[in-house]
Amino acid sequence: MSLITDSDDYSPENIDGKYIDRMPCFNNRPQGFRCPCSNKSYTTRPLLASHIRTGIHKSWIESLNANRTNHYAELEKEKQVVHQQKIIIAKMEQEIARLERDKRNLMKTIHILSYVNPTQNATESQLDIDLIDFN
Repeated sequence: MSLITDSDDYSPENIDGKYIDRMPCFNNRPQGFRCPCSNKSYTTRPLLASHIRTGIHKSWIESLNANRTNHYAELEKEKQVVHQQKIIIAKMEQEIARLERDKRNLMKTIHILSYVNPTQNATESQLDIDLIDFN
């Protein structure tokens, strides 16, 4: 049984703020590369090189270069979103931990109450446990 893997995404290099095509290394990548301009995978170096010479690919590179300031602005927005999501995740993890502690405390209380028999000489403090008080 072998693992099925997806193609790696091809991305042009950004040299001095301009996108240019550089052939990636195909060593240890039998699945090849997927080019975002056509969403097709190319499993060999010659196939990818042939694709890079097509008009569709060249116009995609021109589009990247024409909109590079927009790409930078989008990247900055995405960084902000990721940062905000990390904060939300951290708060949720804290809330989950707090709820787990509350659950354990309630389970202990239930366990204690299940062994208290009110007909025997149980003290008033044993019977007077507030199940809603989380503190």
